[in-house]
Amino acid sequence: MMRSVRISFALLLWLFAVASLYAQHAYFPLAIGNTWQFKDAQHQFVIVGDTILQDGHHYSVIYDTWYRLRTYERQQGDSVFRSGSLLYDFSKNVGDTVWRQSSIVCILTSIDTVNYWGRRLRQWHFVIEYDHVAAEVHEIVDSLGLVATAVTDGIGLGPLNGATIDNITYGTVSGVDDLISLPNSIVVEQNYPNPFNPITRIPFSLSRKNHIQATVRDLNGRLITQLADSQFDPGRHEFIFSGSQLSSGIYLFEIIFDNSRSVVKMVLIK
Repeated sequence: MMRSVRISFALLLWLFAVASLYAQHAYFPLAIGNTWQFKDAQHQFVIVGDTILQDGHHYSVIYDTWYRLRTYERQQGDSVFRSGSLLYDFSKNVGDTVWRQSSIVCILTSIDTVNYWGRRLRQWHFVIEYDHVAAEVHEIVDSLGLVATAVTDGIGLGPLNGATIDNITYGTVSGVDDLISLPNSIVVEQNYPNPFNPITRIPFSLSRKNHIQATVRDLNGRLITQLADSQFDPGRHEFIFSGSQLSSGIYLFEIIFDNSRSVVKMVLIK
């Protein structure tokens, strides 16, 4: 009888530990200075500041040093938002729809645990489908954030070589771009709204006069339209793009300057 009670008590403790593991809130690190490096330091994200967007909320400013692109993210409870739109929801169950926008849907497909640098952490897989076809997979790890992506019609992101999170370095982080030099280049922001129908705006800033080539292409690289091939003065600018003559799908805004290239993924929904 005593042994049976002990076994039952041990089982209850184990069940409680498992329940606690999956009931705790997810931490999506968005502190200034946090850095993620992928693919032998060729691709890295750095949180360079924070700002208030038009919805009145504070967002962390994430700079992608490979594409020279800024995005804006914040966490509220178990939800992560990007520029006002829901991006991830860690309170969902496997199989749940996280968000839906016309023919685009984000589904939480799995929750498991993984080992990262000696720590056992939870991992979520969010799959984004376009017209019922899986097009993107985002791997999110608790307290580390985005660790990898897989893209059906393009190049994914990963693996994560190292990260500096809240002043603690995991793995290998080396050769971080000198952010002081960034103002001497172009800064391209995510288009808004995104998804859009049919008009969207693509902001960018220049610190000095520069020749800009800007185009919109489809995922196969075919040219849709050329937005610019001329000199631009220093300051903030934006392109206005209309997809009124296009079908729903993903389009790429590409801007070329000083032999460098930035790309923004835009989603048209009709």
